[in-house]
Amino acid sequence: MSLFTEVFPINMANVPPLFAYTIDTTTHTQATTVGHKVAYRLGRHVGGNWIWCEDKLISDQEVDSQQLTTFLRELWQHPDESLHVAQGIKPLANWQPSPFDIAEFVANGLTAKHHWEVMKALGAHNFENGQVKIEREYTTRGRVVDGQPAVSISVSSSIIYRSTLKQYMQTIEEDVEETIHGLLVASTVGNPFKGKVVGVAGPLKEKREWLLNITSQQAIKKAIETAADNEPVISVKTASGGVYSYLSSILQPVMRMEDMEA
Repeated sequence: MSLFTEVFPINMANVPPLFAYTIDTTTHTQATTVGHKVAYRLGRHVGGNWIWCEDKLISDQEVDSQQLTTFLRELWQHPDESLHVAQGIKPLANWQPSPFDIAEFVANGLTAKHHWEVMKALGAHNFENGQVKIEREYTTRGRVVDGQPAVSISVSSSIIYRSTLKQYMQTIEEDVEETIHGLLVASTVGNPFKGKVVGVAGPLKEKREWLLNITSQQAIKKAIETAADNEPVISVKTASGGVYSYLSSILQPVMRMEDMEA
């Protein structure tokens, strides 16, 4: 349940020059699947703010061909093989951002630097009740209002259970994977993360080495190293479309207010 939503016009004087890039892949679907991941890694590699929007990368960072080539070579060596479909990244010559491009860049790029400030402010309104914790959260979206770029900010509440997804799965008598499919979960270790369960990837015994190689967060690596071989590894899909693998013991079920009203 959204507690409130407000829409704000964007002050264009504060928007930096923007640049766009395309990702060359064999199919359109591959580019869509990998776009958000590439945007995230480009931000870490060359700096600046990066988003994936309507089949293109948008950034306030102008990157030359040599930098892009170096980045791609590193990407092809990444343990996450889904990234290897990016065959090339090219600047879009003479590109001009649309009002929606600008709105999305501000909503999902520029506002990211203020994420922790916002979460700290909202955290003052969180509270606990028995076995659950009520958390305030927010989402930002790009909008076009009367032909001009704008940003909407929505604040909502989620109910997070203290038990882990692993514990919850142990209470399910049959059709475990079907029961948890579509369940919203949040991470309890490492960087904050939320997404929907889309499957069980298998036991940790089959995934441990791969997970240790693709994970950069030390707290999560420690959890992977110490977890039992038979612990389920869960496939979780984010709102941006990326699918990630997490230990069931570091995820907690989340119930949104709108789920309770359904």
